[in-house]
Amino acid sequence: MTGRLDVAPAVALTGATGFVGSFLLRRLVQKGCRIRLLLRRPEAWRSMVETLPSAPAEGMVEVIAGGLEDKAALKELISGTTAVVHCAGLIKARDAGEFRRINADATESLAELAGRSGSVERFIYISSLAAREPHISAYAQSKRAAEEAVRAWAGNLEVATFRPPAVYGPGDRATLPLFQQMNRGLLVVPGRRSNRFSLIHAEDLAEAVIAALEAELPSGICLEPNDEAPEGYSWPELTAIAGQALGRRVRLIQLPPASVYPVAWGSETVSRALGRASVFTPGKLRELTFPDWRSRGNWRRLLPDCPAPRMFSDGFTQTLNWYKQQGWL
Repeated sequence: MTGRLDVAPAVALTGATGFVGSFLLRRLVQKGCRIRLLLRRPEAWRSMVETLPSAPAEGMVEVIAGGLEDKAALKELISGTTAVVHCAGLIKARDAGEFRRINADATESLAELAGRSGSVERFIYISSLAAREPHISAYAQSKRAAEEAVRAWAGNLEVATFRPPAVYGPGDRATLPLFQQMNRGLLVVPGRRSNRFSLIHAEDLAEAVIAALEAELPSGICLEPNDEAPEGYSWPELTAIAGQALGRRVRLIQLPPASVYPVAWGSETVSRALGRASVFTPGKLRELTFPDWRSRGNWRRLLPDCPAPRMFSDGFTQTLNWYKQQGWL
């Protein structure tokens, strides 16, 4: 990269209404950045402001109406900005084609527009650790394709790709069922005891992205942030941590993946018949039961100004308390 951004950049952000995107928006506001948001429903901004720790200064946030498939809106989004943080995407879809259109094709369009803009210097893409194994699911394949599309512009842009592992934290509905189960003292999940995975709190992922906006990094780099647990976690270790925080034992029941596949197939079949996107599909089950989702590489060495992430033992308690305060548990 050419060096640090010495002034608060003008940042184009996608996915601000999502779980991770909301944390990124808060940090960008705190940094005093000028922000341009892509919102399918512009009126959502009024409720989003209420979630911020402090209201942004007058004129610091501009809302662009449109979706990821709207090239005119994407062009307006990045016009005059110096950095793009692309966080939006689908985690569930009606079919592989929908994953491809939104996660891959739309990302390719955004990267091309940024690369030809003349103003954008840095492009940060929030991918997924699933992209490391694109054969597993249509989702993983679409994220890998998006990464490749962004990396193709590394000669024109200062590109950094993030592959976060499982992300959790206050406000997350995807991991809420796990917290609900552990809070009741019984966790039932598919997989084997030998499965290992990394974790990261959403606030810490946002800190890493902010650090990447300011750091000198080789263009085209791919970072796999985590909470720096040396060997990640296993399900038995996770329930032990939860039990210690709760002050009582959390039992673990792990189901053989083969026994759960009929449920995944049934969920996908019913959802397709109804024209809806299913959260639980055979592809998602393969993702959940993959034996090794540990992050690789020393990401903190490349982002020395990034604060140390919290371990799951701390993040679990904080997130659990938030869920309870909000009446989600």
